Amino acid sequence: MTNALGQTEFPGITANGGTLLGDPVVTGDNVGSGQLILLKPSDIYRIGDSGIEVSISREAMIEQDTAPTGATDTPTAASANMTSMFQTESTAIKVVRSINFAKRRASAVAFVTGADYGAPVTP
Repeated sequence: MTNALGQTEFPGITANGGTLLGDPVVTGDNVGSGQLILLKPSDIYRIGDSGIEVSISREAMIEQDTAPTGATDTPTAASANMTSMFQTESTAIKVVRSINFAKRRASAVAFVTGADYGAPVTP
């Protein structure tokens, strides 16, 4: 974003992050346009770290799709691309690490929605 003089409004920030007034800025694909999330990392703590769970199966069915429709609590659509580990003589390995996060205080995270900071600059 540039101002009326063509100067960059936030010179310390790029699409890959940077700094704003000395504080780190992290960018990500999971934050939608018009959203800004402010958080203080030292006020976020990890709870419920139960370690790593590894499961191995030669009888599992895996839905191979970039947008899978199946879930553990709902049946998979008949048109899904299912692969049987048994029929393909394969082994499925699943690794799960359950972690939960919590705020130390209510002011640890703030959301700005509907933000409109100007039109993107096209080179």
